[in-house]
Amino acid sequence: MVDACVIRRPGGPSVFDPVLGDYVDPDDEVVYEGRCEVQIADGLSTRETEVGGTEAALSRVTVKVPTSVVGIRRGDLVEITACRNDADLIGTEFRVLESPAKSWATARRLHVERMSAT
Repeated sequence: MVDACVIRRPGGPSVFDPVLGDYVDPDDEVVYEGRCEVQIADGLSTRETEVGGTEAALSRVTVKVPTSVVGIRRGDLVEITACRNDADLIGTEFRVLESPAKSWATARRLHVERMSAT
């Protein structure tokens, strides 16, 4: 794996801060930071959808991380921080759909989707 990513768990709903007099978002929890690889998922593709009144394309791909990475959940966010062979992937964010486990895995393959406006 020659690329790098950070996987974060959203911090939850906004909470009211009486000192600031405003709502603030809790910090995201970093679940993993390190090596990864991005691939188009077998049998998965891009589909059109409407999000907030705007047409968007949902791209489903696989992000591989080492098998030692545990505790990734549906809804966690994956951001690509380095990519040796495709600079366009740097900064791309994905949402984890599934983190299946299996015996004798050579990598943990996360099923993720990327949203982009069309």
